[in-house]
Formats: sequence, structure tokens, C-alpha cells
Amino acid sequence: MIDWLFDGLLAIGLLWLGWRTVVSADLFKSIVLFIVLGLFMALCWARLAAPDVALAEAAIGAGLIGALLLDAYRTLVAERWQAEDNNATPRVAAGLAVLSSVLIGGLVWALLYSPEPLVDLNYKPAPGLMKVGSVIRLLLCC
Repeated sequence: MIDWLFDGLLAIGLLWLGWRTVVSADLFKSIVLFIVLGLFMALCWARLAAPDVALAEAAIGAGLIGALLLDAYRTLVAERWQAEDNNATPRVAAGLAVLSSVLIGGLVWALLYSPEPLVDLNYKPAPGLMKVGSVIRLLLCC
């Protein structure tokens, strides 16, 4: 029951994030929502037992493309930031540092205290699988 509830909330959250990413008027907000959407998508792939796709989505979709979009946004507004004397920047940076430290700490805690491994690393192929070609063996193992 809890699994269905979590999956339903994840699906609704994914649709809502996708919609908000597209219709947001603020460019920075859209970029942040895109990154969060990529992380939600990675979580969906992990729930579907596809850890390789989940890692690729998190690394490429949310991480790399999100960083590129944030860098492009930074260059777009660089002149405005240089023209203004903004005293709130150190406070924002400190807040983001604290938030990221809490998130990383939570992830480390979840990793250390997880009840069982999420992926079976002791996978052994079927005995008859060694008789087929290497390409077919690779396709059948996945």
C-alpha cells in the first residue's frame, strides 16, 4: 500500500514539476525546476529497478545539463550582477552551503543505514548462457 502511495505521489510530482518547468516565467526558477525534475526522473528509474538509467539520468540529465544551464544563466546576467552592489550574496551562499551539507549528510546517513543493498552484486548468469555468442550473452544479462 505504501509503495503504491509513494509511486503515485512520485508520478504526480513528476507531472507537476514538468508542467511548472515549462510554464515558469522566471528563467532561474525554470532551470532549478529542470534539475529537480531530472532528480525525480532518476528516482522513478530507480523505483523501476533500472539503476543504470537512474544514474545516467541523475548524472547527465540533472547534473551535467543543469550545471551547463546554470552557467549559461550566470553569463546572461553577469553584467547586472557587476553593476549592482549586492550584499545578500554571501548570505545566500552560506545558506546554500548549509542546505547542501544537510542534504549530503542525509544521503550519507541513508547509505550507511540502509537495511539491504539495492542492487544484487552477486549475480551469476545461467549455466546455459555461456554457450551463446558474446553479444547475445550481453543482451541476455541485462
